[in-house]
Amino acid sequence: MGSGISSIYDVVVSYNGDFPAAKEYYVYYDDNYADVIEDVWHATGGKELNQEYYVSQMLCQLENRGICAKVLNASELRDMVLSGGERFKALIVVSGAFPDTVYSGNVADPII
Repeated sequence: MGSGISSIYDVVVSYNGDFPAAKEYYVYYDDNYADVIEDVWHATGGKELNQEYYVSQMLCQLENRGICAKVLNASELRDMVLSGGERFKALIVVSGAFPDTVYSGNVADPII
């Protein structure tokens, strides 16, 4: 199942105004969803940087700022979104794509 089209979502928060900071932080990463990495030659012998690498770096940067984030796979992300509860949650999606557990291209999808 999928949306059938690509959609671009950008959120930039530079001023919270009267909104309190997030109290819970989550990073979506599911190694069951494939990375698309082209096998290219690197002059220095470097490796392709995949989602796992970027998530590990993100977690280090958050930890350096005193933020403890929980990594969620696709089914855990669905459970978190459907659980409701605390409104002030932060979700970081490094892959650029939501899994089909929360998004299919419909306005009624759980992530929307």
